[in-house]
Amino acid sequence: MATPNEIRERWTQMTPEEFALIKREDLRKDVLGLYEVELNRRRSLGHYDTQVPVDSSDSIPMASLGDRLAGKLLDSLVQVGVLLLVVFIGSILNIRTEKSGYFEVTIAFVLPLVYGLIADGLGEGQSFGKRIMKTAVVDASTHMPCTIWKSIIRNGTQFLLGAIDLVFIFGERRQRLGDRVAKTIVLKIGTSQVSW
Repeated sequence: MATPNEIRERWTQMTPEEFALIKREDLRKDVLGLYEVELNRRRSLGHYDTQVPVDSSDSIPMASLGDRLAGKLLDSLVQVGVLLLVVFIGSILNIRTEKSGYFEVTIAFVLPLVYGLIADGLGEGQSFGKRIMKTAVVDASTHMPCTIWKSIIRNGTQFLLGAIDLVFIFGERRQRLGDRVAKTIVLKIGTSQVSW
């Protein structure tokens, strides 16, 4: 039996006509998320009509609360790492004037903030943490990967509302308030065998 990664590789080599012949109902559950990612990639290239909504049935599992929390923690580590890196580089270069100190502090806080806002719009709707956890943020109706703008909306809402935003994650579709405003959901897109 082919691994999900082998199947994904095979799909990327197919012509649009060959890929269009794949029937979702014939796929194994562990590759359904990968199918959606490949379909969305092809739609973004103009191979297929992007206005036709993707079947939003339960064929693709929602990301678990544990996966979402772990992804968020990993992204927080990235943000802290960037902050520490900027401070470390500033101390190595020994640029300690009053003006450069303000610049260093500004960069040390702005870069992690910017990453936190746009991270879910990178790649295929995957921040660093989501990539590791095999989850992705997608449009709730089309399942197209999250854009930078939608990422700013969904993560900006969390930044502004804090814990209030998180209360909404316990709903049926596991959408934070930011997800509802940006019209996004977080899906589980593969198994641990998948390498991006």
